[in-house]
Order: sequence, then C-alpha cells, then structure tokens
Amino acid sequence: MTRQFVGYIYNKGAKNASGFLRDLTKFLLLHDLDRAVSSIRVERHPQGNLFCFFIGLPVTSGAGEASFPAELEKYLVEIVGSSRLGVFDWSDISRMVGPEINPAEGSLPLAYHVSPPPVVEDLGVPEEAVERGDQTEKYNLALVFLSAVRSGSWEQFRQIVREIWGASGPPPRSVARRLQLLGHIERSRDRWSIAPAVLVRTPSDSEFVLCGQRSMHLLNVLSSRATVRQSSQPNGDGPSRVVVQTDDVTALAQELQYRTGVPIAISSAEKIARLLPPIDAWQAQLESVKGVVPARFSRCQRFNVIDFVDAPFDESRSGFYRFWQTHDPEHPAFEGYWDADRGVWYRGDWYGLRFLAQRANGSPAHALYDPASRMLKLPELVRPPDLYERVLTLSGGWLPERRQSWLVYRDVSQEIVQLLRGALNLSMGDPDV
Repeated sequence: MTRQFVGYIYNKGAKNASGFLRDLTKFLLLHDLDRAVSSIRVERHPQGNLFCFFIGLPVTSGAGEASFPAELEKYLVEIVGSSRLGVFDWSDISRMVGPEINPAEGSLPLAYHVSPPPVVEDLGVPEEAVERGDQTEKYNLALVFLSAVRSGSWEQFRQIVREIWGASGPPPRSVARRLQLLGHIERSRDRWSIAPAVLVRTPSDSEFVLCGQRSMHLLNVLSSRATVRQSSQPNGDGPSRVVVQTDDVTALAQELQYRTGVPIAISSAEKIARLLPPIDAWQAQLESVKGVVPARFSRCQRFNVIDFVDAPFDESRSGFYRFWQTHDPEHPAFEGYWDADRGVWYRGDWYGLRFLAQRANGSPAHALYDPASRMLKLPELVRPPDLYERVLTLSGGWLPERRQSWLVYRDVSQEIVQLLRGALNLSMGDPDV
C-alpha cells in the first residue's frame, strides 16, 4: 500500500501550526476519520499562522488517486480557511516536511506547559463542590483522546485536561478519578494508562456497559451490530454511559474485535466484588510512609467526623492528619492516615483515608438498599475507598448522584451489596430511596 499527500496552505486562520494540528486531530478523532488519514505532515520550521501541511491518504495498489473524505475537505477549506495546493507523492515533499503525526496511533500533538508538581501528590483528592454544568461532551472528548494516546505521565494527562477544559476546568486528578471509577483508565502515583475495552454485564437482562478505551470507530461499529443507548452521568460529570443490548455478547465481542482490531473482554462487577479484601486487609496493603516527623511541621489538623480541625498530633490516636509548613500555608505538605496500633503512616486515596478515619472516630457506616429499584444509598461522609466504590459504579455504569447528605448508586445488584456489606462492615437499614 502506498500513500498520496493532499497539500494545503494555512493562510486565513489565527492559530500557529501546533494549535492547528491539535484542532485537526480532535476533528479526526471525533468524526471517525483517524483511520482514513494515514498521516499529517507540516512543513519544516513553520512561521506563525502561514504554513503548508499535507494530509497522507492510503492508496491501494491499482486504485489510482486516493479518495479524500468530503467531510474533511469541507472542514479544511470552509471552516479552517485553507487553500488546496494539489496531490503529491512522498518524493515531492520528503525534503520539506517535518515529523509524521498519525492520529490512529495516538501521536497526538500537545502544547507543552511546564507546571510544578502539586505539593500533595495523592492518588485521590476530594471532589469539588463546584457546579460546572453538563461536561459530558468534554469528558467524551477526553476519553477519545486518552484512548488514542493510550498511556503516559501525569504531566501529559494534565496537558490533555488543560487542552480540553482550559484553565478553568476541573482538577486533573478529579477527572482521572471519575474515569477510573467508570473503568476507563488505570492510574498510579505518576502514570496513567487506558483500560482495555470491556463489556460489563449489568443487573438488567441482556444489557452491558462499555468500559475502557473508546473511539468513534468502535462506537459506530457497535451501533451497527447491536442496540446502543447513550445517556449522561449525574450532573454531566463524566463521559456518556454507553449501554449495549444483545442476546449473544460473545459473538458481538468477537465481531467487534474482527472489525475494529480492538479486543473486547466480557466481565461483571460481581466478579470483581468477590475478590475485594476486608477493609482491614485493604489498609494493610496501603503504601506505608517513613520519615514523617510531626514536630517539624508548623500546623497540624485532624479529620474529626465532618471536616479537618486544628489539633495537636496525638501519637496514641489513629486518624487522618494533614500538616503544613510555615513557608506555604495554603497547601498541606503531607496528608496521611496514622495507625496508632501499628505505629505506621499510610498514604492512599483520599476517600479511603477518610473512611479509615471515620472508623477510628466510631462513626457508623450505615447503608440503605432497595432491591426493587436496585438503588444503594451511602452517607457522603462514609464514601468508601476507590477500590470498593469502583465496584458500585461498574455494576450499572453510573457515577453516584448526590442527594442532600447521601450518595445514591444506581443498578447495584443484591450480590454486590452483600459482598460490600461484609468487606466494609456496613450496617443495613430500611430501604428509603
């Protein structure tokens, strides 16, 4: 297979080459054209907002001239304001163009901004109470971008969030936490990666939620082979919930892999829930931190049922503590859970540490469940660790909805409720959802 290059001159736009390439890549990904375009090349050393670029198209042997997508032509000429130069072979342009950009392989061009790492680099942060309106489309775009890039550093993840939301967007770690709860990404302290595509069985008959990597091509193929419904997460705080209805999920997964090249696994939240450790075993597996000397900090706070309050560090009292240095009173220098019985500091996801603190404070972990509606209610102040909450969100593909001081989880099976009840030592009350 050979390639032809359709050349354009960008001479009416307001963006430089990097900005134009980011916009073009977004367009290709969102319109399922990333596979129709084999590469993008820009002239070497482009100056300002006047430069040439070339769209590489695959040409099958004996097919003559490549077929150029009409939708892309309209975008480049009418919307972007480029002028077409003609069709070229690689030999015509090889000496004048820069590195190749291949949208289908995730070589996404990003503006690079050097930003200092946050003082507290936890695996989770408390979610904002800021109402931003429906963010579904931005989360959808983020998920498509991340699926194309596949994996990277946290700095790269922050760049993608900044590119999509701008400076006033949600904290990148809040975005990452929501995507992880829904099974779309995996993350560690300094890396992230897109999760494999999985069809997760819901409590409803013949219905599955699509988790993991996502592309417009995959969604289009899926829609052509099964009944697909998309709906927004509560308050639009996540990517669309994609539900697939099929009577033969194994055959569907095999056909999707054949037509898209993306392996599709089949699973259920119940399988994951059966592997969950008891909360004490989970705590023992957390990262322990050595060398924390409370006396070296200028300020100490302890979580006390509802919020952090100023309090001296008490070595004999387990709890969730945060410490500050004098030179930076705005940002905690360290947050961690102190286990007085073991004499160990633990670090982990924010809600997980708060859950341990509530147990240490004697706060009851009380839950309400209605089997008929499959809705589970948990007090917001005893939100479980991410590992356990992920099972609740994967069960039906829904993020929790806030209702006053409660978190409401939808489409949660009775088996999952019983498994979490045992693992987290939950007490169950009368259904009131």
